Amino acid sequence: SVVQSEVDGHKAAIRELAAKRDAVERECRDLSEHVEAAKAELHRWQREYEQLQTQVATSVDISHSSEQHKTLQASLKQVSDSKQRLEQQLAELEAGVTQRGQTLASHRHRAQELAKKRSFLVTEMKALRATLLERHRALREKKMTTAITNSFSAGVVPMATNSIMGAEMPAGPSDTYQA
Repeated sequence: SVVQSEVDGHKAAIRELAAKRDAVERECRDLSEHVEAAKAELHRWQREYEQLQTQVATSVDISHSSEQHKTLQASLKQVSDSKQRLEQQLAELEAGVTQRGQTLASHRHRAQELAKKRSFLVTEMKALRATLLERHRALREKKMTTAITNSFSAGVVPMATNSIMGAEMPAGPSDTYQA
């Protein structure tokens, strides 16, 4: 009777530990999925970063944009390092089931931090892209203005009709004019 109750107690403890182990394994799978999603997001950010680097190379004033790129690159490296640390912690979690409660809470907190950091980086990347596109547009406009100015200085001037005399005259300075 005492032995039977002790056996039943052990069975109940084993079932409870098995249930806890199953819960931790589910949490581990969830964390693994989050890590994989973070990896995919990191790869996407890296592709966007490479595209932005190409756009920056064609920009006239890249010093400010370059600093922003360096900052974003450092942030992306931090995300990558954080991801690697999470993967190591996940392996330790599977090995040490008895410490699963505290470690699991730590993973959740870190995943939230990564989600916040990801949102911040996405916002920064969008702002940088908008800045680069605006600078590219301004550069294009400046090139067009310069080309028009150069064509005027080269004497390629459209003919305009002089309304007073009714004769066609060049719209620019005459040949006798000296600046």
